[in-house]
Amino acid sequence: MDPSKRSWRSVRINWKLAGGLVLLVLAVYAFAQNIWRTTATEAYVNAALASVASPIPGRVTGALPPLGSRVPGGFELRVEDERADLAPSVDVDNKLAETESELAGAELKIAAMDKSQRDFRGYASEFGRAKTGFLDQRIAQARALADSRQASLDQLIDDLNRVQQLPERAIAVRDVIIAQTRVTAARTDLAAQQAEVQSLIISRDALGRGVQLTEGLPDRIYSDQRAQELALLLATEKARRQGLLALRDTLRKSQQASRQALERRRDARIPVSDGVVWRRTPENSFVAAGGVLGAVAVCSEVVLTATLTRRDFQRVYVGQAVDAEVRIEDGAEIELSGKVIALTGPTIENAQGMAIPFGRSSSSDGYGVVVRPDQPAQLGCRIGAQAKLEFSRGAAGS
Repeated sequence: MDPSKRSWRSVRINWKLAGGLVLLVLAVYAFAQNIWRTTATEAYVNAALASVASPIPGRVTGALPPLGSRVPGGFELRVEDERADLAPSVDVDNKLAETESELAGAELKIAAMDKSQRDFRGYASEFGRAKTGFLDQRIAQARALADSRQASLDQLIDDLNRVQQLPERAIAVRDVIIAQTRVTAARTDLAAQQAEVQSLIISRDALGRGVQLTEGLPDRIYSDQRAQELALLLATEKARRQGLLALRDTLRKSQQASRQALERRRDARIPVSDGVVWRRTPENSFVAAGGVLGAVAVCSEVVLTATLTRRDFQRVYVGQAVDAEVRIEDGAEIELSGKVIALTGPTIENAQGMAIPFGRSSSSDGYGVVVRPDQPAQLGCRIGAQAKLEFSRGAAGS
């Protein structure tokens, strides 16, 4: 064989040997990396889903914006129910109107009775003053008549004394008897007149206390009686007014509460959290009470989730450090770190409550892991962005 050909073949064999050595080195390196680090490429920026439900049945008049839109915290959805039952609110309104009408009537009645009571008291006062003046005059007249009769009695007594002092034969016995009879009659008239004076004084004093003495039984002055009757009726009506005022205040509070409840039944406004629209019910759709209006991936709950095989899953533990690379819209990457906060098995619960299902619940070899980034603000609520996670194999996980 030509020596030059044998030399070229030898060189070619050396190149094969070198290539094999390189592959062997790469394999050893990959094996070593696989021992010390676990990598997950089926990973995404994820977040908890907050479902939004309607508290009332009705038509959606304010829906979530299109899917994938960012909504600020406090953004409100709106559902209106034009067929809400008005009966409870109407009943309260009618009862309040009836109470206010009764209260207005009570106020008018109290004002009228109060005026009548003042008038009757005025009449009683005027009557008392007039009647007292009249009795004062009667008493003065009666006292003057009594004084006159006292004088007449004194004169008759003097006459009788003179007659009795005369000699027996100077005056007839009959004249003495007549003089004595006149004295007795005069004393009787005086006593009667003095009794009349006392009777008038008693009547005047009683009138000052509101009692009128007549030929029959003593009685109250009519005006004073009416004033007292009105005082009792007035007190009763004022107590009724207080009850109506309390009822009115209660009904006003009930009316306010009823109107607020009606407003909630007719027009529901449901705020949502800051997040990304993940599901939505279109505007003008009709929903039942408790019907879902949509769901928002909450930006404050951003995490990284990944799906792992059983072998890789067995190398991961809660608290394990993670390095992540997240691809964003312009093709750039965000590098950040985090820690494992949850591990899940291949069950359907893995996908519930999260924007992006993970763990492949239908597969027996699809486990899930949840990673909380140390600086979640770096992700900027990029729900759905693809990520690559590398789980370190420190002492805690060995």
